[in-house]
Amino acid sequence: MRAARRVAVFDFDGTLFCETDPNYFDYTLLVYRVLEDPNYKDNASDFEKEVARKIVEVNEKKTKFEGLEVDHGKAVASAFKGMTLDEFNNYIQEFKKQPMPSYTDRFIVRGIMYDSGVDIPTQCQIGSDETTVATGQNGEDGLEYQFKPDDQVTTGGEFIIKNLKMNKVSVIVKEIGKQPVLAFGNSSGDASMLEYTCSSNPYESRGFMLCCDDLVRENGNEKKADDMYKMCAEHGWTAVSMKNDWTTIYGDGVTKVDTPALDQAA
Repeated sequence: MRAARRVAVFDFDGTLFCETDPNYFDYTLLVYRVLEDPNYKDNASDFEKEVARKIVEVNEKKTKFEGLEVDHGKAVASAFKGMTLDEFNNYIQEFKKQPMPSYTDRFIVRGIMYDSGVDIPTQCQIGSDETTVATGQNGEDGLEYQFKPDDQVTTGGEFIIKNLKMNKVSVIVKEIGKQPVLAFGNSSGDASMLEYTCSSNPYESRGFMLCCDDLVRENGNEKKADDMYKMCAEHGWTAVSMKNDWTTIYGDGVTKVDTPALDQAA
């Protein structure tokens, strides 16, 4: 197989990065921005506050809200509207320094990966997406406006797509343009990505699911892990056990924090 066709795709939350402890990094980031950040909370919209409070209720009571994934994406897009991409990244870097009890958005993923030691180029990081505009654009259509020497690229405030389920396949097709030969996930939200990788592929292909069955070193979830084992058996994917296959999770001597994990898909 030519090197150009050796494409591998990995889910991020819950596969390469701690997912729900008690909730997603980008969910927790929104809660901080809208309800706690002294420089923004008084300017947050009613919609942003409503979404943030729903996330808090999910954290505390495990309540499920229909459509929260998309509402979260919309709230992130509007709550960080107008920041340059460097400003957005710097905001994420400062937030990363806080003690964390724990869609992912493309720019948030880039912020998490920045200076992390994980050498993945930004052009290879795909995620949920939002608009970007020039600082001087002022609502003018991008087909009419010309980028000027003193312009900067800022977040536009409009949500585009949630990178989950079939949307993962759509984004891979649009951005990579090649069928992967390896896919690695950890939840039913990754199933479409694995199925696309392994179905009607002209090359040998494999799908892997990480099963969160370690209840000692990590905030595992037996029910979710069992569901992943069953899904792997049904589809012919390889199940990877955090309990039995991983010698290290967070580092030597690190054990889990006694916090209940949410039964929520990535």
